[in-house]
Amino acid sequence: MVKKILDQHQGLILVTGAAGQGKSTTLAAMVDFINENRAHHVLTVEDPNEFVHPIKKGVVNQREIEMLGKMLGTADLLGQMADRTYLEKLPFLYREFKEENVPGFESELGLLKKSVGFRDMTLERFEHELGGVNRYMRDHFRVRWGIDEDLYVISMENKIKYLKYAVENHEDDYRKHLSCGSLIEKSDQIGK
Repeated sequence: MVKKILDQHQGLILVTGAAGQGKSTTLAAMVDFINENRAHHVLTVEDPNEFVHPIKKGVVNQREIEMLGKMLGTADLLGQMADRTYLEKLPFLYREFKEENVPGFESELGLLKKSVGFRDMTLERFEHELGGVNRYMRDHFRVRWGIDEDLYVISMENKIKYLKYAVENHEDDYRKHLSCGSLIEKSDQIGK
């Protein structure tokens, strides 16, 4: 059964049970099997790391539980900013800021102008607060799709470039330039 699980090309494996029942030993044996037989990249998240896996045929990166939080935070930021509707959602964010009296955002256009600089803040946060785990995305796209680029960062950068263009060149009708679906129209309906 374990070998059948290890034949899968993607996924998450959870081993649960009471203390002393062999969870760590089972996982270590599984990782060792993959490491000896396949040229794969394996990421383990443990607290603490009980077994050390030297480089064999594959690569094993071992992280303690803090890394999982950093990975989730990174995934959340990348997912939001790479989403095709990211720019259309910004007016909703402004409305929420206005309802909660968040200082520093006096207008929707003001929020959009400040959002242009958010890309640099996000990249800095990836590196300094979130441990730079975003660099593994390039490996993900290379292994999964044969594309040696981080498509999330490319999408994020393209959106910020377009946002900058829209607020600098279309200040009077910027909303028309943010629309890629129907969220802007829905935002207008909610505001009435």
